[in-house]
Amino acid sequence: MPDFSVLHISTADNIGGSGRSAYKIHKGLCRIGIDSKMLVGLQVTSDPTVARISKRWMKVADLITGTITDALGLQYVFLPSSLAILSHPWFKAADIIQLYNTHGNYFSHSILPLISRRKKVVWRLSDMWPVTGHCVYSGDCELWLYGCKKCPHPDSYPPLSWDSASLLWKWKKYLYQRSGIHIVAPSSWTMGIAEKSPLFKKFSKSVIPNGVDLGIFKPIPKESCMTILNIPKEKKTVLFLAHVIKDNPRKGGDFFIAAINKIVEHGEDNLMVLLAGEGADAWGHELKCPVWRHGLINDDELLAVVYNSADILVHPAIVENLPNSIIEAMACGTPSVAFDTGGVSDVVRNMETGYLAACKDGESLYRGIKLLLDKEEVRVSMGKKCREIAEAEYSLELQTRRFAELYQKIVLIK
Repeated sequence: MPDFSVLHISTADNIGGSGRSAYKIHKGLCRIGIDSKMLVGLQVTSDPTVARISKRWMKVADLITGTITDALGLQYVFLPSSLAILSHPWFKAADIIQLYNTHGNYFSHSILPLISRRKKVVWRLSDMWPVTGHCVYSGDCELWLYGCKKCPHPDSYPPLSWDSASLLWKWKKYLYQRSGIHIVAPSSWTMGIAEKSPLFKKFSKSVIPNGVDLGIFKPIPKESCMTILNIPKEKKTVLFLAHVIKDNPRKGGDFFIAAINKIVEHGEDNLMVLLAGEGADAWGHELKCPVWRHGLINDDELLAVVYNSADILVHPAIVENLPNSIIEAMACGTPSVAFDTGGVSDVVRNMETGYLAACKDGESLYRGIKLLLDKEEVRVSMGKKCREIAEAEYSLELQTRRFAELYQKIVLIK
């Protein structure tokens, strides 16, 4: 049994993209006998190995402090609850601290030098925020390479009250120079970002792809799943899901609607769209075909039923890291049509596990969806390949083992 302990620090446990990833890594480590605990900003499980970072009164202090620092453009520079982490018994007992998504007014990166002087620190990148002045995805902007001067999008998430991006970039540089961190990238694209960033130049880095539970996400007879969801069995089904569907242009919903409506207009009269995510009830009413809707799904067994009810998953995000949804769909034997952006091409291998459309090219997305809907034999072949690759490269067990091996190396470094 490994002789080290790990403390994960995350926005939440088992909810949202980053929270779900963090929780699965944590539980995977627990299963192989590693002493693993988790501190979160929002706790949604009753798991005794998970606890909130701060007490109720400290959340109030965070809210007041966050309001003031946001108004000054000093986003996340100081949050009282972050200091509470240093005195938490789980922090004191841990050998390794693993960070995930650190933006969201629950954690301040200003304590990184303090943490890394006491513990080994691993930072698993969920997005680009650690290397930019403030944004989680820079899109076509490359100012993060040069100091984020004159930010063209100070209102992008998380928005700034004024253009303080350059100041925040310099503050990160100051903090990182005084910290020791090992960077983990879940995709080749994220690793490319980390290697290019002048902020991360001194840090060691590894690639560890996301893993999924292949015992839950697995092929299940489609007709049985459609019966469970009360979906007519004769329908061709296309799935579109995200943590937040409504008012989330990064996920490419407009491209999805345009492509689906074009398919219907060109004669496909047996199509049904499956929508899942926050805001699904209030979004997509322009679609010209029947729609099955569900809110955010945190139940993995139900999510597996949804994936298996779909002929294809459409993932038209215009900026992306390594989507868990595509890997989960692959494990269920469901191919994807997606834009070629970020780390998507690691998992959507064109005409092997799905169709890779040119990014932001609506016509290319339409052609991919139509091809897979029209060619059942292609879908079936891709579905088999999806499962094979998921078993070989994206199991939760493999991801857990890779993290355990990394921790073992890190704790041996003096």
